[in-house]
Amino acid sequence: MFRDYPAGSFFFNAYFLLSVLIGIGRYIVLTRSGVSSLEYAYSYFYSDGLLSLCLFLSIFEISARLDGSKVLRTKNLLLSVGTILATAWFSFEVTSVARFRATHFVFEFSQNIYVVSCLAIVILWIRRLRNDPQDRMRPDSLMC
Repeated sequence: MFRDYPAGSFFFNAYFLLSVLIGIGRYIVLTRSGVSSLEYAYSYFYSDGLLSLCLFLSIFEISARLDGSKVLRTKNLLLSVGTILATAWFSFEVTSVARFRATHFVFEFSQNIYVVSCLAIVILWIRRLRNDPQDRMRPDSLMC
């Protein structure tokens, strides 16, 4: 059963495991505290930030697997770390304009990392289509 499972996809597996555990944790906090409580709001936003960060890391891990030997692993690692640091710096700058609070930073960082993850998926898709001619659609297949 596990022989066909790809090795080396730690962050992808961690994302799915975290999403299940965080979903259970959110449900427990929701049933104990209620929707309008601060405990639920804090647990929701902090767990969302953790999930967004893990999603971002899993996307870059998939990127390293898709590139294979074309791009060095260190180059991919430097790109991912640089993107995380740039996003964190941008989020910090946005939240420190008025008054810095950790909750505002986590919320802003979570949103920014999610947007960067979406952009990374689009870039991976475009790069994959450009490099693999078998994935392209024929122009006549788009006609009705």
